[in-house]
Amino acid sequence: MRWLLLKDLQILRRSPLQAALLIVYPVLIAILVGLAVSRGPSEPRVALLNEVPQNARVSLSGKKLPSANVQRRIERSQPESSSPVISAAMAKANGTEKLM
Repeated sequence: MRWLLLKDLQILRRSPLQAALLIVYPVLIAILVGLAVSRGPSEPRVALLNEVPQNARVSLSGKKLPSANVQRRIERSQPESSSPVISAAMAKANGTEKLM
């Protein structure tokens, strides 16, 4: 059993990079796990960006597709008073103020 330890120590002495990685890698993983566990979940920050002009239509093979009216569908599905966060985000999105 002792000869296995001596063999491993000889290999590590020949390769200092491998010896350093054997020490650094577990420490790095422990730090990352510690950071992930120590920080609690928070609300994600979400921004919507629509770069398509309002009355634009998609052209496919020379045929124009009808507009999807996505903005109106979203507005109908989300009442204004559903959440103060949504109302604030919509107010910022309609104005010139940036979300971030």
